[in-house]
Amino acid sequence: MRKYIILLIFTTICYAKESQIELVVAGDIFPSPSLISSGISKEGRNYLPYYEFVTNIIAKADLAISWFGGPVAGSGEKFSGSPVYNNPPEFITAAIAAGFDLFFHTNHLLDRGLKGLIRTIEFFKTNGSVYLGTYLSEEESKKIYYFEKNGIKIAILSYLYGANAKVKTEKWMINYIDPLKISNDIAKAKTEKADFVIVGLHWGNEYERFPSKEQKSLAKYIISSGADMILGSHPHVIQPAELIDGKFVIYSFGNFLSSQRKRYTDAGLIAKFIIEKKDGKTFLKKASYIPTWVKWKLNPDGKKYTIRILPIPEFDKKYKKKETKILSKEEYEKMMIAFKDTISHLNNTNIPFLYEEE
Repeated sequence: MRKYIILLIFTTICYAKESQIELVVAGDIFPSPSLISSGISKEGRNYLPYYEFVTNIIAKADLAISWFGGPVAGSGEKFSGSPVYNNPPEFITAAIAAGFDLFFHTNHLLDRGLKGLIRTIEFFKTNGSVYLGTYLSEEESKKIYYFEKNGIKIAILSYLYGANAKVKTEKWMINYIDPLKISNDIAKAKTEKADFVIVGLHWGNEYERFPSKEQKSLAKYIISSGADMILGSHPHVIQPAELIDGKFVIYSFGNFLSSQRKRYTDAGLIAKFIIEKKDGKTFLKKASYIPTWVKWKLNPDGKKYTIRILPIPEFDKKYKKKETKILSKEEYEKMMIAFKDTISHLNNTNIPFLYEEE
């Protein structure tokens, strides 16, 4: 009898014990001529230093996600930024080395045609990463992407509003925003025993700091279809977060790494989510974020720039304590404008979704 009591206690403890996954999400990563050239030296191309001060945040998460703009360049092709992107291979591998595991697709995926898209999907796979929302085969397109760890199964879906380049592809090759397809994909994930469903959307109007009526309407539909979280990008500025029927929605993460320097476009964030499973139920336990700002300073040679993504709270403290020389007074003031813009726009005590000081 004693043996059965011990077994019952052990089983009860195991079932009640909670498990967690930490998810980190950042916004758009887009190249530009200056971003590309500033990472080139006599030793070769190296863009990892751009992430020097955020790698420790990204890499320690269980899963890290962002949006990546444009294809990888083929052998002998010239590199380029907006409006038609063509990335150095090292620009992509730097983002992966910084800790990102999965990248949502964007409207620039066809900038180098069908061959460029196929090359890019293969490149991400070869380098141990995922370029989600675009596929090499119809069979592959029918499969839901799952991230599983600590007994938690998360379905992750990716859709975009459209592609800039008018290139003919197979219908199954790219996930475009189609409410019925999104609803069916969520239902499929549920039947395949997903504990939590995340939908990534590349949508919204550029440079608008608030979501459009269309975004709000689509978000409500997707949540009503069973999604647990919506993550948005494309406007190049941060848009607010809210709860819809108790589910977390952030309409735009803004830029994470880009050459856009105007107010609001130079600010981004790293969101941190704790997803917990307890007593058979999976839910968002905690949501927080770290405001970021891109330092962009012309070097004495007048050709290249020193570029770094800075976690603002950390560098605010370091600057005040005179523990860093990376920021001039003018740069510090610009960074703090971005900080105030971000927290006044994004902090939400109802969720809660608040910035982390450290």
